[in-house]
Amino acid sequence: MLKSRHRANSVWGAFLANLLNKQKSGFTLAETLIALGVIGIVAALTLPSLLTTINNKVKNHQVEVFTRKFAKGTDLLNIENGIGPYYNSSTPSYEFAQALSKHLKIVTICHSGDDMKNCFPDTVKVGDETVDITKITSGENFGLDKENYTDVAGIVLGDGTPMILSWNKNCPVSDPDVVASKGNSNQSASLTYSCVKGFYDLNGFRGPNRISNNIKRLDDVIGFNGTSALSEGAGGCLFELASGKCLIAPPNEYVIMQYEECMEHKNELGLEYCAEGGDEYAGAARACGGTDKIATLEDLIPFAQSLYGDSFINFHQPNGKRGTTSVESIIAAANAYGLTTHSSGKFTYIALWYNEGYESEDDDGISSADIYFYGPSGYQLSGSWRGNDDSIYHDVLCVGDK
Repeated sequence: MLKSRHRANSVWGAFLANLLNKQKSGFTLAETLIALGVIGIVAALTLPSLLTTINNKVKNHQVEVFTRKFAKGTDLLNIENGIGPYYNSSTPSYEFAQALSKHLKIVTICHSGDDMKNCFPDTVKVGDETVDITKITSGENFGLDKENYTDVAGIVLGDGTPMILSWNKNCPVSDPDVVASKGNSNQSASLTYSCVKGFYDLNGFRGPNRISNNIKRLDDVIGFNGTSALSEGAGGCLFELASGKCLIAPPNEYVIMQYEECMEHKNELGLEYCAEGGDEYAGAARACGGTDKIATLEDLIPFAQSLYGDSFINFHQPNGKRGTTSVESIIAAANAYGLTTHSSGKFTYIALWYNEGYESEDDDGISSADIYFYGPSGYQLSGSWRGNDDSIYHDVLCVGDK
């Protein structure tokens, strides 16, 4: 019995001695290399996604700061003198920039042409194409109506941010009293800069000077106030459809259409009804040039799948499943295409009208079809009341030629 216990103690002692020796000598080279390899694999898998999330958060913050700063300048301009109109000017955008410079720190103002190189990077990458900024001469290059957006101007803000903009010379002038009563720039912004379209560069004059409309890339050229197209020619294809046509930004100003005006133009716009007071859907139809030019569901789903993959499905249908919502991906898509984000509870989404081919009327009012993009978590089809006397809620994408 004594020998057996002595043998057990010897074995245990040898084990402890071996363990202590291993601790003193550390890990072997092979063990170290294996551990580093595992760490490297994990980092390679997670780091790109982490960096993209961080970069998008930084960019979204920069966008908020720029918008707030610009809104403050237009608020002050409107309160002091009123904004526009600049009907009699041959360069209304340049005249607007000069007026704005009294309320927003602007160090340089440029005309279109070669002078624009002093206010914006010489070239901008749009997808696979390179746009020469000196050939941007009117809002038509933003996919807008040249009759209203007749020229462009360039500005450089005091912090070095360059911007190319176009002012709608026929845009309704805001009421200074209304703006003053709001009390802050966030509430009044849609009143005071709604007539301005354009692009600004978050990196100043440094590269990459790119608009790729790819939410996974950190593009530095951002569309202002819903501007999403930039081309040397007229128009601007945001997404090519299977039909050979394109999704484009609204070519006309998108504002709420009043009942009397809606009734006057409803036949030419293809509207069945007009909502009492203001009609948001009618305004969308006018912005696109008629209900038949508003994107259909068959147009919008492939567009969304190009952003989020084939898993982007209607989670209210049988077998539909709501995935993980990524707020950053929703905001990044909105920035890339000049759309607006909304929040409800824990969800962030983009709301778009679409052309379903008919409109509905009941005792509660007039409604039209809309779709809510929740990013990677899918989409939801709905219908919303069109009567709206306040501000635009839904975005709209139109169908046009390349």
